[in-house]
Amino acid sequence: MRKPTLRDVAQLAKVAPGTVSAILNKSPRDYSSAEVRERVSRVARELGYRPNRLAQSLRRQSTQTVAVMHKNRTIEILRWQMMGLAERASQLGYQLLVAYDRDMRQCVETLLDYRVDGVIWQTDAPESLELLEMLRATHVPVVTMHGSPLMEEVSSVDSDHVAGMRAAVKYLVGLGHRRVGVAFGGLATAFEARLAGVRSGLFEHGLSLSPADLHQVELGPNGSEDAFSGGNQLGKRFAQMKDRPTAMLMGNDELAMGFIRGFHDSGLRVPRDISIVGFDGIKAAPYWEVPLTTVAQARQQVGVMAMDLLVERIADPTAPPRHVMLPTELVIRASCGQAPV
Repeated sequence: MRKPTLRDVAQLAKVAPGTVSAILNKSPRDYSSAEVRERVSRVARELGYRPNRLAQSLRRQSTQTVAVMHKNRTIEILRWQMMGLAERASQLGYQLLVAYDRDMRQCVETLLDYRVDGVIWQTDAPESLELLEMLRATHVPVVTMHGSPLMEEVSSVDSDHVAGMRAAVKYLVGLGHRRVGVAFGGLATAFEARLAGVRSGLFEHGLSLSPADLHQVELGPNGSEDAFSGGNQLGKRFAQMKDRPTAMLMGNDELAMGFIRGFHDSGLRVPRDISIVGFDGIKAAPYWEVPLTTVAQARQQVGVMAMDLLVERIADPTAPPRHVMLPTELVIRASCGQAPV
């Protein structure tokens, strides 16, 4: 039994072959009505017709595939960004090939062998800059997103970590806090920017960050689970301190939520004994045992913008790179209060 062809679909759907091609390939030049699209899709399904992607790739010199070098699928904010990226890629007719950063060099070499049309880089692994240069040398369009190393020659999109933390510091200072601590762990590049925002915000109010109040939480490969556990242990340690900050800015929401749980388990209360601000705006933040004040990112929009920037680079590799910074928002809830007297 022979395989159904595009012309078979066109004949049964009573449309031109070009219309079938435009609809099934989600072409931007598809001007068909919703009724025609539904009819063509139904006929294709009934016949079992599938477009020959390999033949299309050879004709277009394009695989319509974008690779994503991804940091950690267990971190919620990165999952949201990936959702935005995947939805936008589908809208634009691209498939995603997602690689995790366990063996970066091998991943990059494999992606080049697959002749992907472009790469979105979402990792701060130590060898990132070297491998980004390797991709540029092979003329593969690249965009970096959220927490990846910045290169002037490569388009990028990220949240405005500095402005977000400055807003959080201003809010805490307004509540009377003069000693503010910081706890970080995870994406080094993002946290460097957030730390810069903290220092800048404190300086603006005549304050500074004591080295003793800067806490690094080591995170393993388990992302959100490690952040919660690390925050929990930190909260317990803080509860035993006689001399501690009156407020803490946490590197992400999971770290903040773990801290609150550990602090409460030790018999102290947030915000009575310490105020806590998270970062990211994950979905669980409003529903925690103390609803979490946090600096919220535009979760999916980072991924959407990354895909749009990459398509720009694919269409015109000679265009100058663009660096997009998306705004953050301080969302005030119950985890902050007036500084203890």
